[in-house]
Amino acid sequence: PRVPPSPLTPPPHDTPAPHSSERRKLPPRLDPMANSNLPRRIIKETQRLLSEPAPGISASPSEENMRYFNVMILGPAQSPYEGGVFKLELFLPEEYPMAAPKG
Repeated sequence: PRVPPSPLTPPPHDTPAPHSSERRKLPPRLDPMANSNLPRRIIKETQRLLSEPAPGISASPSEENMRYFNVMILGPAQSPYEGGVFKLELFLPEEYPMAAPKG
């Protein structure tokens, strides 16, 4: 079955890849000075996740809680999961990175 395009769907092969300046802009809330309550590691990892997303994976922090992420993973091509969109929630505990994220 045909799956409607999603923000995670890669562009067709004849479409040029976006330039780094065209990638998702970082939200102002990720400014380290504005988030002194978050460890620097979480801020840096979130900035990297938004500026250099992994193919087929979208993760974005919640507006209300920067430790809570909404994640979408596209099923890999040529697998039983092809065409699937898998949604999950991820929470970084206070002890992160010494404690694993919770899903």
